[in-house]
Amino acid sequence: MRMRSLLPLLSILTLLARPSGALIVINPDDRECQAAPANGAPWNYVARLHNHFGPRGTGVYLGNRYVLTANHVDHDINVVNLNGTDFATDDSFTPVALQGTDLRVFRIAGDPGLPPLALIGLADSDLGKPCTMIGCGAGKGASVPGQGWEWGDDTTRVKRWGTSTSTDWPRSSSRG
Repeated sequence: MRMRSLLPLLSILTLLARPSGALIVINPDDRECQAAPANGAPWNYVARLHNHFGPRGTGVYLGNRYVLTANHVDHDINVVNLNGTDFATDDSFTPVALQGTDLRVFRIAGDPGLPPLALIGLADSDLGKPCTMIGCGAGKGASVPGQGWEWGDDTTRVKRWGTSTSTDWPRSSSRG
């Protein structure tokens, strides 16, 4: 159970590490997706990241004050919102970009009181199974016939969840 609930984080991390335009999860009742899912997914570990312009992206709280995000997310993040509480970033820690990926780790100045998050391992058998994905996004906008949806006008970047299926992309694939 604990590994399956962590699968969404790894799915998100995998998506962040690979080139991708966007991922939009659509549910007919958007309010349903704004409450913590009942399946035990780590809702409290997903953070909304801010800079001086406001909400800019999503991060995952790993524990011990460390947050993981995409390296392409603005590098001037100065506030991390976890469960409605704002935490300043720790300026004494130099963020670390994970070589060969689009991932970056930084640290917050305060302790949100969450235990460290256990991540899924390569030997775990949760690939190809349904998972819950969580992120702080703009929501859906107008329908584009035959293509999907435009980005919504929601500038608050509300935390939402949706379900998907995890996959394991070939590690040797091109990043073009």
